[in-house]
Amino acid sequence: MNKTLFFLIASSLMVIFTMVTITTAPIIMQVFNGLYNGNSNCQSIADRYDFYKEEYKNDDTQKTFLDNMKQNRNICKRQKAFYKLEYATLIIDITLSFICALLALFHFFESGKFFEKYTGLIGLISGVITFVLTLVYLIYSGIIFTKDHDSSQKVLFDNGAYKKWDSTKNNYIYPYTNEDLEKDQYANLAKFKDLGKKQYNYDSKLYKSILKGESKYNLCNEYSGLAITPGTCEYVWQGLPSDVSDKYLYDTWITSIIFSALVLLCSIILAVFGLLIFMNPDSSGHTKL
Repeated sequence: MNKTLFFLIASSLMVIFTMVTITTAPIIMQVFNGLYNGNSNCQSIADRYDFYKEEYKNDDTQKTFLDNMKQNRNICKRQKAFYKLEYATLIIDITLSFICALLALFHFFESGKFFEKYTGLIGLISGVITFVLTLVYLIYSGIIFTKDHDSSQKVLFDNGAYKKWDSTKNNYIYPYTNEDLEKDQYANLAKFKDLGKKQYNYDSKLYKSILKGESKYNLCNEYSGLAITPGTCEYVWQGLPSDVSDKYLYDTWITSIIFSALVLLCSIILAVFGLLIFMNPDSSGHTKL
């Protein structure tokens, strides 16, 4: 088995996959619209929570208030950590993988055989470091992508409307309920994982139906200036998205998650073949050209 060749392939793929991740990473590409950012003062939020937690420890009526503060604290901490982690992880990943790829290239062409053992050790250490960092980064990215909300996007129905008429309640309802808001104060905001849906992006089919007069959008759009009498409109809109910026955010983030997972896989292979080279550096199985 040509250990040096596999070592070269793994490290080279890590360089390529990390470069793709860098070009699609939500923080670096500034496509991330979170509730907090890298400059947020999470400690002040935590201090306020600790104070009121003690203040209302025997007051059950303040449970929702405390739960909301706790949620804000947790969101702030993980989003701020994600900001710092993304830069650190991707810089370290591409640096270490590039060094390993360069060393492997030397050995592949039968150069520097005297330090091949040290190359294996470097590969082993690099593989372990990049695995740990990338795994933590991937976990943070996945949690924020699936659990957290885009502060700039309200939850909408499938057709882009923000409320619809419910004849059983004789009132308009929203895509979320009061019970949802009690469990999650941001239930009225779309989660990042949902931004790829058609209601948050330009919908060609819907726009064509509006132009043809097949949709009641023009009559039931609050921004049109027309008075909307309760019950006359089944759905009520507040404008429609004119671009696919939310789809772009969704696609780039998904891409970064996929390629981060590939980097994680390569880091394991790099560590394994680094260990094999370190343990037996003189039997790479490579034949001189």
